[in-house]
Amino acid sequence: MPSEMVNPHDSLVSFQECILQGMIPLAKVPGYSNLYSYVDEASPGVMRFTYARMTDDRRTVKAFCSCVKNGFHDGHPCISIGYAVPEQYRNRGYGTAIVKEAVNDLLSQAHKGGIPHIVIDSVVSKENVASQRVTESALQVIRESIIDTESGQPAFQYTAVYSTVESIL
Repeated sequence: MPSEMVNPHDSLVSFQECILQGMIPLAKVPGYSNLYSYVDEASPGVMRFTYARMTDDRRTVKAFCSCVKNGFHDGHPCISIGYAVPEQYRNRGYGTAIVKEAVNDLLSQAHKGGIPHIVIDSVVSKENVASQRVTESALQVIRESIIDTESGQPAFQYTAVYSTVESIL
């Protein structure tokens, strides 16, 4: 029997709790207004870059994007992304903005590291129309119908290859 797809909102809730408990030191992302990041290991040897747009007091997450290195795609490093926006901040463009800003920062970091291309990958439930719109707007790629390997649920996969000298803003 199929299970539920991974929901980035659950990660947002956990991240928010850690912020309030002072457990996560956020770093300001250079060149972006009110964008912060946190880097850790999602599991041994797997780097995770988390981006958050915060309220002015830096206590409340307005938008969240988690980016995890997920092997290689056609020889290029692949980054899987998931994002969420708390209900009270939805329909303001924060989802699209944080995905674009996170991808642009990843492109910049990869370029500095001498990596010429990266692949951004996102899997979105076929039932989550709002997230489909965010992904399509932010990444500007055509989706592919798939069955999510973890949950067995119908989904769309978005895969984009970017040169690290590009910007998607």
